[in-house]
Amino acid sequence: MGGKVNLYLDDEAMDKWSSLPTGLRSRIVRQALMNAKTSDPQEREKLLIQEKKRKIENIEMEIEKLNSDRSKLLLELQKLQRNSYSDHLDVPLRSDVPERYLLAREFWGEFLDWAPRNYSFVRSFKPSKIMAMMRRTDYSSVQMGFVILEDHVRVEMYIYAGKNRMDETLHIYNHLLDSSKKIENEFGRPLIWQESRRTARRIYHRVDGIDIRDRTTWKATMEEMGSSMELLWKSLEPVLISLPEEEE
Repeated sequence: MGGKVNLYLDDEAMDKWSSLPTGLRSRIVRQALMNAKTSDPQEREKLLIQEKKRKIENIEMEIEKLNSDRSKLLLELQKLQRNSYSDHLDVPLRSDVPERYLLAREFWGEFLDWAPRNYSFVRSFKPSKIMAMMRRTDYSSVQMGFVILEDHVRVEMYIYAGKNRMDETLHIYNHLLDSSKKIENEFGRPLIWQESRRTARRIYHRVDGIDIRDRTTWKATMEEMGSSMELLWKSLEPVLISLPEEEE
């Protein structure tokens, strides 16, 4: 255990002492004592022991802080994972994978292989094993994606902040909706603004004519999907960037 001591300082030394942070003052005194030549080996050994104990205490405090930071990060990660895209994932529960999943997996792979080099946004997607292929954006509540349905594909922006954060979802969606004319003019045709779900919103373009079991429909669908996604993101991103801070 350490203790307090009184030091006598002249005016000049006192001014310098007062300008130093409290923690630095103790360190300077300790270092001076450690550097001092003492004729008493036991006294020097006591100083060394105190210094080692102090370093151990500092390390233990750092470990405690790192553990606290780790726990906070784990909670944030779990929250993000709970809020991740879950609509129309259609993940099969059985071990035998239905044919449509096998075809969808092949379709996504061919689509990304086909995507021209100038389709930089489309090429940033990763292949999917399910009926939807999504891509996160710089906004945690906003994803872009493709969803294969029975006879069409949705090329969409999906907005979902979480079950208990509907205000945030609406804040983003309504901001985009206020600029719907500008967005649709840039896109070149009307978009579908879907408000039917309680906790999520969509803005999408519908690509008709696909039958996942009929490969002859794939090429034309891919071409419209690719150009539509590039244009949809180009139309929505500038408005999304101007999203104002949500009022408290």
